[in-house]
Amino acid sequence: MLRITISNDDSTLCCRLEGRIVGPWAEEVEKVWDSLKERRQGKTCLVDLSGVSFVDEAGQKALARCYADGAQFKASGPLTRYIVESITRPQDPEPEKGRSAAQGKN
Repeated sequence: MLRITISNDDSTLCCRLEGRIVGPWAEEVEKVWDSLKERRQGKTCLVDLSGVSFVDEAGQKALARCYADGAQFKASGPLTRYIVESITRPQDPEPEKGRSAAQGKN
């Protein structure tokens, strides 16, 4: 089960998520995020994950989409901090082609 609470003030739109972001609930996160598009314009958009207890792969993809659309995250606890870090960390560049790990060592 997932609870989604939206709060809005002059400068910030907050989407507080509580529970498990899995399967159909991940789809619901995306639907809510899309429905807030007009209200997000010109505001800081915060996705509060403090009340989240579990996130599956579909949930991570939904949160990554929010991040790509400009969301900032609030996380507490090791699970949500790890999820946020994995979504927001820059991806490693591709390893050099034609060069094995053994060739790079001296």
